[in-house]
Amino acid sequence: MALTPILVWLAAAGLAQDGADCLVVAGPNVSARELVGWLPEAADLPPDRILVAAPRPGLRRQISAEKLNLWLGRVAGSTSRFTTSGLCLEGAWRLLNKEEIVQAVSRVLQVSQEAVSVLDYSRYPVPPGELELPRETKPALHAMREKFVWRGRVRDAANRTVPVWALLRVVTTHPGIVARSVLFPGRTIQEADVELRDLPGWPDPKLPVARVESFLGRSPKRRIEPGTELRLEWFWAAKQVQRADRVQLEVQRGAVTLRREAVAESSGSLGEAIWVRLEGQSGSEKRVRARIVGPKKVVVEN
Repeated sequence: MALTPILVWLAAAGLAQDGADCLVVAGPNVSARELVGWLPEAADLPPDRILVAAPRPGLRRQISAEKLNLWLGRVAGSTSRFTTSGLCLEGAWRLLNKEEIVQAVSRVLQVSQEAVSVLDYSRYPVPPGELELPRETKPALHAMREKFVWRGRVRDAANRTVPVWALLRVVTTHPGIVARSVLFPGRTIQEADVELRDLPGWPDPKLPVARVESFLGRSPKRRIEPGTELRLEWFWAAKQVQRADRVQLEVQRGAVTLRREAVAESSGSLGEAIWVRLEGQSGSEKRVRARIVGPKKVVVEN
């Protein structure tokens, strides 16, 4: 059961209007045991007997002497007058603090507490209990690149909740592959051209796991400046065969596989078909069409 923020805010504002002492109740109900310190006559009643539901967090309830005597009489099975004074009940409450927000954010996002900045947060009363920041209410990564609002709740022992919010900024890093120098279109990427770095901000969910090997052998479709985080879609697929490479040619004839060396007449990527040249012992040559199946490996399929 959730309590609306405006309700508890108004309750907090009302706390200062009455200077009378109140019995602060943390649980959902008020039992005879809790009344003993305020009303000695309640010591003779069954201690676990529930007399009345406790006010919600931050709210007060004033009980008249007549009503209090009626309740106590029902429990004791007597019409005697137990007290001549009324009773003020108050639902236990507290305020959020930055420390618990930082700890909760750090725990859910699995980042260091130093990376979390709390810019603002709920200022109204909440029940004693744990702050919950559910993963399902976490903003999407693209919304977390600047400051963002995360909505959660505080839940007490009676399973009552109050919705809360916090305005946050989380500064973190992610691994990424960047260009070490200018990458020109059509130039094959070598290991010295790219490197793995820790980059500021959250990772782009559209990017694969950062690996240098993913870019080796590929060629850029456009000019890429140094320091740019690289995306695979900016590159042509790596060439498994280069023009003039000597490749292993396989020719399949049923259950028989023939292997020969051939010379590639063009470059190609995995799965592409290229022309290769077979050289005979007498100097004769024959051109065949073959599909690239691996580094310097092609297959002629019937």
